[in-house]
Amino acid sequence: MEKNIDCLECDGSYVLREGKYGLFFGCSNWPRCNSKMSLNKYMSIFFSENGINVYRWKRKCWKCASNIDIYSYFLMYELRNVHRYFRSMQGVGLGDVPSIDAQLSKVVPSISKNYSYTVHEEYYSNVCPICGALQGKYYVVTDPHDILMDLERESMDKYLYCTLSVSEDLLLKDFKGCESLKL
Repeated sequence: MEKNIDCLECDGSYVLREGKYGLFFGCSNWPRCNSKMSLNKYMSIFFSENGINVYRWKRKCWKCASNIDIYSYFLMYELRNVHRYFRSMQGVGLGDVPSIDAQLSKVVPSISKNYSYTVHEEYYSNVCPICGALQGKYYVVTDPHDILMDLERESMDKYLYCTLSVSEDLLLKDFKGCESLKL
């Protein structure tokens, strides 16, 4: 089911359009209504209205081999019903959007901000509750083998853990500065 954002100026809704300066969301009632917004603004409103789904699945810790819960969100998966443009995009999950990550770490105790010596940067990640080993995004989120096929073939509902409420203003700030969200 597609989720649309209502136009801020009329009774239409925003649809993805391409103009001479690139992609943007414009009112479905164009040319009667000229309302438009950037992709980042649209995504900020979309997620503040719909929330961000957080998924949980089992995975073996790479260090102690314990069967642990892994958590992440997949923003592009959530946007797949907005427009076919988003269907070909990958990822954007835990470790990519600091405001969402910080909020998620308050809900899930095994998520925290950590420094990775492998990539020499600090980011939020899953941590094994048994041995404390970082289950970083390069192990889990960028390529989630355990659930990747379900993203394409069937519903992710069986992995749904919770839906986070998020602030439009905070997301807009993060989306503008997030390299992985440049569309």
